[in-house]
Amino acid sequence: NKSKENIVTDNTMDYLVWIDPKEYGNSSRIFRSLKKEFKDIGEDYGARLGRVNANRKMILLKIDAE
Repeated sequence: NKSKENIVTDNTMDYLVWIDPKEYGNSSRIFRSLKKEFKDIGEDYGARLGRVNANRKMILLKIDAE
């Protein structure tokens, strides 16, 4: 629904994202959706999106680039 950029550095991005709980019931669904969208873009740059940690309210992601 909306997002807020907290901080961005050369190696880190911190965002708050508000989602529709009817569309995404849990963090796993959000991650799967992000991974699917990222795959289409990331492959062009040799990058992969991975999950470091996830709980009910936070997903910690990592992008590996070649």
